Amino acid sequence: MRIAVDHRMKRFLIAVGALVAVTALVIALTDSRGGSRLPRGVSEIDVTAAVGHSLDQSQVRTWRITEPAQVKRVIGWFNSLKQVEPSISRSGRCYADVETFTFRSSNGSELGTAGVPPGRADPCSPANIVIGRGEASFFVEKASGKALIDRAKDLLGARFQPLVPLQG
Repeated sequence: MRIAVDHRMKRFLIAVGALVAVTALVIALTDSRGGSRLPRGVSEIDVTAAVGHSLDQSQVRTWRITEPAQVKRVIGWFNSLKQVEPSISRSGRCYADVETFTFRSSNGSELGTAGVPPGRADPCSPANIVIGRGEASFFVEKASGKALIDRAKDLLGARFQPLVPLQG
């Protein structure tokens, strides 16, 4: 059985189909590149830092974040970072990562990691995020407000001075 569709209805159906396709494309692109830096399904974050006053007295300490509101807050911090190209030449005092965030699913499997410098993430000492086995993407923070590492220490109730390894 064949249904008769007039010319106006055919144009309307084509327009609706195109709108649905464009909407699906926008959602897919936004989900994979835009506002979300981290994969879906993060339910636990392990924060690891080397703490101490010197390399001889350093200790590695790990905190676990499982409270859903806190996990969401930390993910929001990373989603607010601005992606940049990695610096080719580094001058001045550039720092290596001193705090590592490991993002885990509810079954404990690792979804991704991020490293942050001892102060504000900037082009010289950017934060980095690695999803799965992918390559690192580099990010900087806004010039105002509290640095990500300081927000993390506040959230964890951690009062420590992280070791600050210089990058050469």
